[in-house]
Amino acid sequence: MEGVSAFDRDRKVEPTAADWTGDEKERKLPADDGDALKEPESGPSVKTIGGDEIQPVGRDDFPSGPSGYPPEPPPEFSHYDAKKDEDDDGNVFSHDHHLNTDGEALYRFLLQEGAKPPTVTVIFHGSHQEVRTRHVTRRDSNGHTYTATETYTETITDFAFEIDVTQHILSEPRGPPVWIVGDREPAHRGDRKRQVDNTPYMVGDETSTTDLEAGKKAMSTKSNWRRKATDVEKGSADGRKERRFTYGLPSWVLLPGETRGTEANIEEPIARDVFQGAANTKLEGIDDFNLRPPIRALRDWADEYTRSQRMLKEFVFAKEVYGWNWGQLEAALKSVIAANYSQHGTTGVTFRFSHNQVSVRGDNKLSKMLSNIWWYILLWILLVYPLVIWPFKRFSSYGGGDWHVAGSSFALTKWVHLTDSRPGQTTEEYQAEYNTNHPNLVAEPTKLLLKQTPRGVSQLVGLREGEWFGQWKDTVGALVRQRHVSYGNPFRVPMNIRGDGIGRGLDGYGSNLQS
Repeated sequence: MEGVSAFDRDRKVEPTAADWTGDEKERKLPADDGDALKEPESGPSVKTIGGDEIQPVGRDDFPSGPSGYPPEPPPEFSHYDAKKDEDDDGNVFSHDHHLNTDGEALYRFLLQEGAKPPTVTVIFHGSHQEVRTRHVTRRDSNGHTYTATETYTETITDFAFEIDVTQHILSEPRGPPVWIVGDREPAHRGDRKRQVDNTPYMVGDETSTTDLEAGKKAMSTKSNWRRKATDVEKGSADGRKERRFTYGLPSWVLLPGETRGTEANIEEPIARDVFQGAANTKLEGIDDFNLRPPIRALRDWADEYTRSQRMLKEFVFAKEVYGWNWGQLEAALKSVIAANYSQHGTTGVTFRFSHNQVSVRGDNKLSKMLSNIWWYILLWILLVYPLVIWPFKRFSSYGGGDWHVAGSSFALTKWVHLTDSRPGQTTEEYQAEYNTNHPNLVAEPTKLLLKQTPRGVSQLVGLREGEWFGQWKDTVGALVRQRHVSYGNPFRVPMNIRGDGIGRGLDGYGSNLQS
């Protein structure tokens, strides 16, 4: 597989907490001492050129405990198991009283649940309609029965199946990065309407320490910098969200032509260092090197939520997946379907993300009733919800309030900075220098995906969408032709149906192919 090295197993790639002393700007690079991460018990692993293992994880292979990148040990805190439930999409929600009153408990709950990877499934479906006739027995006005012929339209499912992609998500040694929504990005900040924060530090495109501290002081004293987002701002935000998803970009990437402050901010300093230039995309003009800290950290937002007296409040922590160009992958898969589907029907490819949200809601009876689907339907039937609850939730200062201000990111592919490279060094120079320093190792330059960055050299890790497509396109085509229909049981391994795979294992077959 491209991007995987087979010759280097004796160097760290990413810094550890021990590599930071005092001022976070004073950094010690890891020594070439043969240290390695502990190998996971199961599952395939991806090794960088430096030997670090980045483990693709399944649904249950998540790090336990709070995630993030604390520069120093966290304060003492007794463990608390909050009461929680899951909806039909696997999203976690909780009405726990302690989470609604203790900001520290809410903060740690969001980090713990936010470290669990979401589930990604590709859903294929195709159907057509047929007009059919049938004989029915009817009775006329005189009570006599007779047989009539009528036509009707029936939808025929031609194929329906799913492929699991979750297994290719890369785990992070320190957990996924936690980000906070940008100050200029319209978002729900405790209100039913989307708002933006006009903080004092938002002058120009750069953030100085003085401006940041001034912004923190102002925001902690009074939220007078917050205002309702305009329709233009909300439309632009919706467009940015769509572009990020299409190109597979994380929230902290500043898109071309966009104003600084619309991108998310990564909380911890080590995470900002590790994820500089991590986005894998062919989109020109993005900026993911100037990562900034947020004015309000997740802990601050958690405190704000717990102080709120709104009855129908909700804190939503999102979990996103990045690293694949979903737009191009969808187009390629639709081309495979078109080449193998003979009916004149309706086809589609859908990327389904589940287990991708954590919600904490009010601990009162009304909020709990609205979380129960049967109570919710009953309240609609009785017109209680549209006539009473909705106006209360929408207009009352004690009604509804949403916080959509934070999340975590999980990579399918990413660029990893090689810490023993240096600014200005080319990929050829780096590899030649490394081969010279390690003469006993056998290099495979054609299998390494390296690029030059302002910091030095980075290596791409993870399975790219083109590689995944190459593994699955024949299987998808065969399932479409076979009119395969299955629900709730996604494929995880491609079928061995390649034409050149027939006959493999027979003595002399390989030599005949090569001659």
